[in-house]
Amino acid sequence: METDEILPTQVKTKLVPIDEVINSCFFAWGVEDVRAGRAPAFDDRTVPPKDWPTARIAVLGRCPITVNDVVTYERGRAFGVLSPQGMSLKVRGRG
Repeated sequence: METDEILPTQVKTKLVPIDEVINSCFFAWGVEDVRAGRAPAFDDRTVPPKDWPTARIAVLGRCPITVNDVVTYERGRAFGVLSPQGMSLKVRGRG
């Protein structure tokens, strides 16, 4: 049995500056979802996810969601779990 038959193909990686991650609406939405107790938005396998608030869908419009956007959303969810509940995403008006 070949390894490719067992494991899914890994997407190509790229370096992403931390400010690009933190300033992304996907990062903020990941934090927001964790703090609101919502399940991960990618579980229903639709783009955009069916359970996302209408305001998010309006922001996205018909823009394609990339793999990096999904990873950024996951980073936001991780940050939401690890950071204090009251910690703001904005520092001195930035963010």
